[in-house]
Amino acid sequence: MAVQQALAADGAEERAFNGRLAYSESCQSPYEGGALSLTAFWGHKRRLPAMRVQEHLRDSVEGTLRLKRLLSEDSEAGSQKRQNVDKLPAQQRCKIEYLLQKWSLQDDKVMLHVLEGLEMDELEYLDVSAFTPDMFNWQKLPADQAATHVALWHEKVKTLGGGPLDALLTFCERWNLGKDEDSLLRTLSHKDLRYIIDHYDGTQQLEELVQEAQQALPLEGRTEGCMPDAPGVAAISRFHRLELIDPTADAAASRLNQLLNGQPSAKK
Repeated sequence: MAVQQALAADGAEERAFNGRLAYSESCQSPYEGGALSLTAFWGHKRRLPAMRVQEHLRDSVEGTLRLKRLLSEDSEAGSQKRQNVDKLPAQQRCKIEYLLQKWSLQDDKVMLHVLEGLEMDELEYLDVSAFTPDMFNWQKLPADQAATHVALWHEKVKTLGGGPLDALLTFCERWNLGKDEDSLLRTLSHKDLRYIIDHYDGTQQLEELVQEAQQALPLEGRTEGCMPDAPGVAAISRFHRLELIDPTADAAASRLNQLLNGQPSAKK
């Protein structure tokens, strides 16, 4: 009851709050020329409950006022976002309306929201891929199916896919290197391949950089410089793996050399 009375009194004072307040010690926000800023207004409101409400109810009133302020800010942000959506190009807007009509989903607001968040090339893909949402799917809404279809297309076309990858595949994808460059790099040693990965920036000729890597000296005193003659892809792929055996032991080093060189273990 005390909280409701405080909020009612606070609302009455807010209605009477006509944009001009006296400069007082209880509200330290300045009002130059009678113009009250939003920050000063809420600073004044946050002090009002302390004058009327008991000590154990102040947190409740403060939380209610804070929630009211956040909802007001969200409402303003939502209207601004809607304005940005309304500014979509005419071609993109026509494509969205065409897809909704094609799938008989003109009244589906969720699908409309998903399509408005897509780029033009993604809308074109939904059109030419003969995608049709399953209206009777009990697990996913038509909007979820459309979003998943676009995501899978991105994974298939614009990434390396979901299969196993190694350090060299991701390096070639980053610099748009082809199969010929991939085959060349897979023949390099650990020292040479690590030199290529550290120094290549997309502007050099790869063959010249390979020759430079072969003439470079191994790194001394660093973990990256260990086993310079090991196969490059295998050594870099195992570099960050957790080994539960002593890496300095003779048996461990011998076994690691066998694995890197592709030699099978001795049969007992």
